[in-house]
Amino acid sequence: MMKRLLSIFAALCGVLVAPAEQLSVEAPVLVASSSAAIEIALSNEHADLVAFQMDLTLPEGVGIDKAGCALSSRIMDEEQVLTIGRIESNTYRVTSTSFSLTPISGTGGTLVTLKLASTADFVSGQATISNILFSTASSQAVKLSDVSFAINTLYTLTYLVDGKIYKTSSVAYGTAITPEAAPTKDGYIFSGWSEIPETMPAHDVVVTGRFYLYGDVNGNDGVDIGDAVSIVNYLVGKESSSFVEKTADTNHNGQIDIGDAVTIVNFLVGKTDSLSPQAVKAWDEKEPQ
Repeated sequence: MMKRLLSIFAALCGVLVAPAEQLSVEAPVLVASSSAAIEIALSNEHADLVAFQMDLTLPEGVGIDKAGCALSSRIMDEEQVLTIGRIESNTYRVTSTSFSLTPISGTGGTLVTLKLASTADFVSGQATISNILFSTASSQAVKLSDVSFAINTLYTLTYLVDGKIYKTSSVAYGTAITPEAAPTKDGYIFSGWSEIPETMPAHDVVVTGRFYLYGDVNGNDGVDIGDAVSIVNYLVGKESSSFVEKTADTNHNGQIDIGDAVTIVNFLVGKTDSLSPQAVKAWDEKEPQ
């Protein structure tokens, strides 16, 4: 038995055959100063693989938490253990051998799970699994191609509407950001979102927006004669710093003109119960031409 085991280790260091197997890793994402598991999967044609070794090189700021690492249920030898040792500054050798020569079960699926931990300042980087060797029970060595994958950090993207959380999501660094659709509220117009980066930066992002009452031109959270006055002042060049241009087109004709001030006055005397586009249009249709 010992002689046969020694031949397996010799195979891992000796002549290699053409690879028929492949490792794959789903790129992990980490939360700063936190950890995440990566699953290393094996697709294999050999049915009698009993041992493996591989070297995992991680980017600076990421390490292995050995307590969170484990062999998968494809390892049928209950006595088989996973051994991990650091061989260079940030390169870890991962090995496991069935001393009873019990083969890895199946032809696909997770082989081993490794837990990665990151430092607070880690953002992103590239990891590589190299020197991937398997041995069959008959001491045949099988060399697999290197595998590289990205490791990114998750940051929080928060949308606030009127100062309240509208939506939050976790987005990996460098991921393209598609802005949320503008929310709606009856009788109000949405300001639009504040500046949104094209891709997720290496920090949390807060995006803001607010609702304005249709016709609240002076931004005092109501509609009164002061809003009509604000429109008149705007038209003669006396625009105030509190002027909310987005709400001033109260007759919804695509521009700000004296008709908007008149629409506000008509609203205040009860000729329409809202300054929303639908209500103003309905009122216009009822008015004699």
